[in-house]
Amino acid sequence: MPEGDEPKNLLKRYFDRKGSTTQFFNDLAGSDVQVCILNQQLSEYYLHRESLLFINDCSEPVLLASGVFFIENLSKSQVDELIHTSIPAGIILGVNNISKSHERICVSHDRALLSKLKVSEKACFKRSFQLMSGAIKVANLTEVVSCQSLARALGGSTPCKF
Repeated sequence: MPEGDEPKNLLKRYFDRKGSTTQFFNDLAGSDVQVCILNQQLSEYYLHRESLLFINDCSEPVLLASGVFFIENLSKSQVDELIHTSIPAGIILGVNNISKSHERICVSHDRALLSKLKVSEKACFKRSFQLMSGAIKVANLTEVVSCQSLARALGGSTPCKF
């Protein structure tokens, strides 16, 4: 791995980044992020969407994303794309008009999350935040990564050793 791309440094770059998660992985890997939607539930007021993000190998996810999108605060075309396509939410919502707030990061030992990420590590990192369009909340998102899943974006899979 090139200098600065060790698993711990990748984790720091992920947490320190500006802009969308999709763009971060596109830039890191030099190729487009692919999305596999695991679960999607639509109600009158919101869409809950859980998905895995991949770079090249669909058997090795780089990130697990879970979002609640407030459909009354989105355009009809954005809602339709979220429901009917596997385009990354960051692309659909467009990062130019969106800001993040109330960000929280924690460590999780949840085996179900680790299993979905398909990693050998015993811990992962959860990053939760709100997406805002001005003063209007458009989504609550949670992203789950591990050092091993981040390393996959560069073609590796080295777990962190803390």
